[in-house]
Amino acid sequence: MGGQRNLHYNYKRDSVMAQARELGSNWVQGLPLDVSERIVARL
Repeated sequence: MGGQRNLHYNYKRDSVMAQARELGSNWVQGLPLDVSERIVARL
């Protein structure tokens, strides 16, 4: 069961890293931090 726990932790960490990368990219481009939510809302 330890392996599953490690996989869950790695997935959670990777998810947080992806969110941080997306927010940072938006910020560098001068976009609002909620631009992803705005795009999804338009769909």
